[in-house]
Amino acid sequence: MSAAVAAVTILALIPPARRGLRAVGFVVAAILLIGIVWQRTLINAHWFSDTIAGILAGLGVGLLLQWAFWPGLQRDFARRPGFARGRARAEHPAT
Repeated sequence: MSAAVAAVTILALIPPARRGLRAVGFVVAAILLIGIVWQRTLINAHWFSDTIAGILAGLGVGLLLQWAFWPGLQRDFARRPGFARGRARAEHPAT
């Protein structure tokens, strides 16, 4: 469940304009989640249905968190990082 929440949270931090990066993120997240399901089932730590239920619950929690924080994420997507605004150069003048 925590792996699915982490995957959704990391994907939520990628701006929607970066479609290629988001696609790569979705593929990597899917591979990792499938790997976790396979590994937990292989070592008999969980039933297959338990792992699927955990992933679905984690995805649900992650999507709920993304929905709750979406206005803040949109504001953050619109901002440029400090190093791109030139603030770092003003704080540390060249010697």
